[in-house]
Amino acid sequence: MVGRHVNFGGSYGRFELFDQPGGGVRALHDEPGFELDINPPLPPAHPYHTHTITDSPPVRSRIRHQGGGWAAGGQESTDASASAFIMRIILMNAEAIWGRTPWVRVDRHAHGGVLDGLLNQSPHQPPNGCTAVMAGRLDEVDPAVEIRQLLLTPFDSPFVALLVLLTRANINTVGVDVITTEPPVGDASAAFKDRRPATAPLVGGPLVDAIANMVVGEAM
Repeated sequence: MVGRHVNFGGSYGRFELFDQPGGGVRALHDEPGFELDINPPLPPAHPYHTHTITDSPPVRSRIRHQGGGWAAGGQESTDASASAFIMRIILMNAEAIWGRTPWVRVDRHAHGGVLDGLLNQSPHQPPNGCTAVMAGRLDEVDPAVEIRQLLLTPFDSPFVALLVLLTRANINTVGVDVITTEPPVGDASAAFKDRRPATAPLVGGPLVDAIANMVVGEAM
C-alpha cells in the first residue's frame, strides 16, 4: 500500500480511493457505481451494530469482480469494516489463480459448536490459528447471507490461504471451503490435502479435526 493506492498490475489497474467534490468517496474507478457508502445506516437487529469500530466503520458497495477487472452494479454487500473491504478487494485480484475445495455443509452446532463459535466471534478479531478476518453480509437477499473469510497464512507467506464460512440468517447449516494460491502438485484427481500439502495442515487451526478432514479430504 502506497498512500491511497496499491498497484494490482495487468488489467486490474490499482486499488485507489477518489474523494468526491460534494462529499463521499469512490474506489478503484472514479466512475458512477463505484461509490462507497461508509458507515451506512443498518437495521436495528443488524449484527454489526455491536461491533462497529469508529476509525474503520462498515462499508457498503456494489463493486464486483468481472473477468479481468472490476465492474459496478453487483449485489449490494456490507463489509464489517473499511479494512475488511480493502483486504477483500485486494485478495479478489488473485481469484484467477485460486485453487479451492468443494463446499462441505456442516451443522453450526455440531462438533462442539466450533462453527457457531467462529461465526459469533467479533468480525474484527481473528480466531486462533488465523492472521486476519474479513466479514461481510449480503443483506438484500432473504434470508441474509453472512460470509467470513479467515486468513490462514502469515502476511509474509509465499502463498495465501483462506478458510471461507458461508451461512444464512436463522439457518443452522454452514458452507465451509478453503481457497489457496499454493501451486498444486501431484495428480489432478487427488484430494486437496495431497494437491496442496502446505495449505491442508493450516485448516485444522481454527477448526476441529473432524471438520478439517471433511474439507481437505475431498478431491478437487
